[in-house]
Amino acid sequence: MLIPDEKIIRLIRLLPKTQVANKLMVLPDRDIALSMRDMDNANRDLIFSFLSPSKIQRIKSEIELHKRLKIKYSQYKKAVQQVIDILATNQQLDSKVSYLRPKRDGK
Repeated sequence: MLIPDEKIIRLIRLLPKTQVANKLMVLPDRDIALSMRDMDNANRDLIFSFLSPSKIQRIKSEIELHKRLKIKYSQYKKAVQQVIDILATNQQLDSKVSYLRPKRDGK
């Protein structure tokens, strides 16, 4: 049986890279950070490889904050499950936020 964060890594490796990036970019930073709590550096780096530099910094800040807090296993499990649910669904995310690349003039 896989531990919760291993499920996330397994899903990330199975899904197309663009889909993973899009789904991770709309997830709350706090949920991603909390779900990475027990991950080794290699798995964290894998997740970071799909994210923008600003989102990476926000998540790292959340991770540092979590080190100072008493987080219950139920809170961790809930965050991990939300990340798994988003990654596992084939439906588009119901979110007001979208990532759009600005169109450059003349291109």
